[in-house]
Amino acid sequence: MDNNMITNKTNEKIFSADNTFSNEQITQFLYYFFDEVVKRKRRKVYNGGLQAGLVVSKTAFAAKINEDDGKSSHLSTSINLTKYLNGDDFYITEKGLGNTSLYRHAYNELFTSCIDSRIVAGDRELLMSFISNRGELSYFQVGLLRAIADSCKLLIDNGILDNVSIGVRVGNIDFKIDNWDDKHYKELCDKIDNEAKRTKKTKKY
Repeated sequence: MDNNMITNKTNEKIFSADNTFSNEQITQFLYYFFDEVVKRKRRKVYNGGLQAGLVVSKTAFAAKINEDDGKSSHLSTSINLTKYLNGDDFYITEKGLGNTSLYRHAYNELFTSCIDSRIVAGDRELLMSFISNRGELSYFQVGLLRAIADSCKLLIDNGILDNVSIGVRVGNIDFKIDNWDDKHYKELCDKIDNEAKRTKKTKKY
């Protein structure tokens, strides 16, 4: 096998927490990730913005800036974050994406049971998409979506960003925000709360 297809390390830090952590700890790790993203945001969001990814399994999340200083593909980041959540530290390089046998299991899990988020950060704007299958989400996944929405509101309210654009197609939620404001934030939270009613509640998220 070509050693350039896999690697046992990532150059970018992975931020992660699971449902054994308290809600406060989970929110804190999510904050650390967004703090790293906004510190390194650059240029216009659609032209050379910093790329990052976030994957939420039924019981944990992992997030990181894309390799090559935020320039590598979203697919490789999503696959490698799924591998990380599975305890698999044989990560795929960009060259390795051409050999699907190296990541078939992670790919299947990503698109059948996880929420996949792709992120681009420009100088004053954050662009995020969230996609999963249409099945029932876990309570952890629903709670993390709410924590992400709250984090975005803080970025706007504190003047760190001028806008956050979000597209969400997870569970029964199909919602898009092009221009962030309090009305859209409340609508998103209402949809997340409605989705929570479909989940099996646990002690944490």
